[in-house]
Amino acid sequence: NGIAFSPDGALVGTTGEDGFAKIWDLETGEELHALESPAGADALAPSFSPDGSLFAAAWLHEGFVRILDLTSGRIVQEIQVEGDPRSTSFDPSGARIVIARSRVPAVVVDVGSGDEVLTLDDPGSSDAAWSPDGASILTAGEDGSARIFDAHTGRQRFALLGHRDSV
Repeated sequence: NGIAFSPDGALVGTTGEDGFAKIWDLETGEELHALESPAGADALAPSFSPDGSLFAAAWLHEGFVRILDLTSGRIVQEIQVEGDPRSTSFDPSGARIVIARSRVPAVVVDVGSGDEVLTLDDPGSSDAAWSPDGASILTAGEDGSARIFDAHTGRQRFALLGHRDSV
């Protein structure tokens, strides 16, 4: 239910309803890492940091996001979040990650510490992404909106309203 290429195209991350997030070597087809849900619940929203050193995925009904160091194979953060995490996206520096959540606002988390640094004023979102320059965050709203936020202050810049259902 989720796929992502690493920035250099050498790896693919996959997530599934079997509760696994996996990282694959595209040259050999070998499974390099597998992260399993403790309860066998859906894994989704795979993403790689811009330098390709980290991989993140969300476990929807368990309320957490794991970040894996691809060199060591160790989980470097397990971020507990309120609501159901639906999407993960690293900022261009790889230092922060935005997590879109159902029914509650998206949050920005410091990758190193695991601390929430911003809460965005959205009504709950199904997806989130950083602008290429890292100055803005875009969320896809469950209320039919797409919203643009300042990535440093968390203030909403504007909302794109026009869909009649979840974006």
